[in-house]
Amino acid sequence: VLQKQKKIIDLDLDCTAFALPGNREKGHTLITQIGSQLGTLESLRKLTVDFKGLADLVVDSDIKNVMGFMKNLSKLQSLDLSFKNCVKLSDQGIGYISGVVGSLTALKSLCLNFQDCKNITDKGVETLKNTLKGAPSLEKLLLNFCDCSKITDKTLEDLKEASFGLTKLTQLDLGFMFCSKISVTGLGELLDMIKNFPNLRRLYLDLSWCEKITKESLKPFKEYLQTLTSLKSLELCYGSSKIISIEDLKK
Repeated sequence: VLQKQKKIIDLDLDCTAFALPGNREKGHTLITQIGSQLGTLESLRKLTVDFKGLADLVVDSDIKNVMGFMKNLSKLQSLDLSFKNCVKLSDQGIGYISGVVGSLTALKSLCLNFQDCKNITDKGVETLKNTLKGAPSLEKLLLNFCDCSKITDKTLEDLKEASFGLTKLTQLDLGFMFCSKISVTGLGELLDMIKNFPNLRRLYLDLSWCEKITKESLKPFKEYLQTLTSLKSLELCYGSSKIISIEDLKK
C-alpha cells in the first residue's frame, strides 16, 4: 500500500493492526516489510512509527532491517519512533537507530521512546551521543527512558557531551521515571546540559520516583531555570511532586 503513495510527506504508522490474529506469526517478516515500504517514500518529511502490538516481538535484527531502509529518507525533518515495551530491544538496537539517525541531515525534530525497554544500558545511550553531536539542525529532542532501570548518571554525562552541538534546540523532553540509579551527580550533568540551550522555550523533565533525587538537590536546578528568560513552558516531575509552571519554581 505504501509503495503506491511515494509522494506522501506525513505518515503516522500504528503497528497495532499488524498484531491481529494470524499476523503475529509473521511478525518479523511484517516488520521488515514495513521498513522496505517506508524506504520508498523519499518525499517524506514527517514520520511517526509506534511498534505497539508487536512490541513483545521486536528484536535488534528487526530494528536493523527497518532502520536500514530509512537511510533513503533524506528529506525527513521529523522522526518519532516509539519502542515502548519492546523488552527484547538492547543496546545493539539503539546502535542501529543511532547510525541511521545520524545520516538524516535535514532532521529538526527527534523523538525516541524507549520506555520499559529494560535491557537498555548506558552503553546504548552512548551510541546516541555522537549522533546528536552531528545534528546541529535539531530544534526538538524527546528521549524517554522511563522504567529503564539500568540507566545511570553516565547516560546524563553522555547527553551533556552531546548537547554542545545542539545550538538551535528550543524544546527538550527527557523521561527518567523509575530510573533509580540516577543521583545528584547526574542531576548536575543535566543542569550543565541545559545551560547549553540558551534558546530553550519548552522543558519537560520527568525524574519521578528517582529515589536519590530530593527537593533539596533540585535547588540549583530551579534557581538556574528562573534565569532562563527564553523558557515559556515547564514541567518538572520529581518524587511524587510536579512543577508545572515557571512561577512554581519560586515556591
